Amino acid sequence: MQPCEFEKMLEGALAQRDREQEEKAYFIYKLGGAIITKKMPPAQDILKPLQPHKFKAKEVTQEDREYFKKMAADLKAKKQGGE
Repeated sequence: MQPCEFEKMLEGALAQRDREQEEKAYFIYKLGGAIITKKMPPAQDILKPLQPHKFKAKEVTQEDREYFKKMAADLKAKKQGGE
């Protein structure tokens, strides 16, 4: 599996989880509003604790790319030398 394929699969799983949490918040709001006669918080306030914090991914620098290319070349050389 290529890294970009894994990222797409992960994004799809996270989007599905977010949709499920939105549905839960909506139904909690609807059911709670029918049961609770006092002021019910809006669905967005119910959803907020369910949503995970978004972290920024580290940007890959040119130095990182060169390091990984060197590692790949070393592994390839070892593999060819061992055969």
